[in-house]
Amino acid sequence: MLLNTTFELSECIVPPPDNYLLVYNGAPIPPIERVGIFSPNQFEDFINEWATACLKDRYIWVRKIGGSNDKGRDIIAEIAEGQYDYYQCKHYEKPITPSDIWVEFGKLCYYTYNKDYPVPQHYYIVAPKDVGPSLLDYINNPLNINDALIKNWDKYCKTGIKTNDPIDLSDGLIQYIKNFYFKIVSVYPMQTIIDEHQTTPYFPFRFGGGLTKKRPVKQNPPQEIDTQELTYVSKIIAAYSDYKKKIIDNVEDLQQNYPEFILDFNRHRERFYSAESLRIFVRDTLPDESSFIKLKHEVYDGIIDIVERDYPDGKTRLMNVMAQASLLSIQDNILAVNSYMSICDKQGLCHHLANEKSEVRWAK
Repeated sequence: MLLNTTFELSECIVPPPDNYLLVYNGAPIPPIERVGIFSPNQFEDFINEWATACLKDRYIWVRKIGGSNDKGRDIIAEIAEGQYDYYQCKHYEKPITPSDIWVEFGKLCYYTYNKDYPVPQHYYIVAPKDVGPSLLDYINNPLNINDALIKNWDKYCKTGIKTNDPIDLSDGLIQYIKNFYFKIVSVYPMQTIIDEHQTTPYFPFRFGGGLTKKRPVKQNPPQEIDTQELTYVSKIIAAYSDYKKKIIDNVEDLQQNYPEFILDFNRHRERFYSAESLRIFVRDTLPDESSFIKLKHEVYDGIIDIVERDYPDGKTRLMNVMAQASLLSIQDNILAVNSYMSICDKQGLCHHLANEKSEVRWAK
């Protein structure tokens, strides 16, 4: 007997997503879930980034220690001379329990007892799924930690602090643990860390989503020539001199005696400052200026053959280089997205290069 297997096609085909990018990239992973798939080392880097960028008003410096000899301090942050906060990173798939942390409390007591490092102002536990209810009870009632740590010492700390060097509880260490001020221990919620990290230049590189910050309106040139302009401006004036076959001494001479060049000269300054505003945007938006430096190298590679061609004069060479720069296709650079980079920027980078490189000049 045959069963009736007739059914609508729409019942077995998943409707296409509205966003075609999902076909290539898959559904986005929320940051709170993405943190969970970091490696332990990536997680420590993430916490180091967050503390460095978001807590800079609190700390003089932040340093990742990590590794097998961190003595219970994955991240150290200096508040003032001799005053520190410590961050203990636990990248586990579940909320942290007391059994996960006894050895870390043991390290904290043992190494401060021996004066390997000072007792911190705060000792923060950070974990993708924060802490479970049992550990939270201890943290909310820190006087219970002292006796519980002594009770659990042999099981978790005796051979856990130094693998090949068992540490027994001496009378002095017992008394030290009993008097230890565990109120310094707290949990820094992971969602709070993510929310704060989202304001930093590191966030899109950790969690994706692209660059969302808008580039400010480009900077207009100041009326007076700035010291950072002296080299490229002198090369432009040399190009005009080469064209006129007359010596133009300086900007004042240009303005007073060669008005036909003023509009062109002002455009070149606008281009320089457009590129400069891009540099400042990169500095304030991204972790470093490497993308801007890479862009400058790409512009150099794109124009240097044009610079080295023979032309009747420097002004003609300059015009040809500007035309070539405007046509350069820059793709393998994060600045090529979101319209961060303009034709004016690429032309302005030619003047940045003229500032830096002797071979980028217009009058030969």
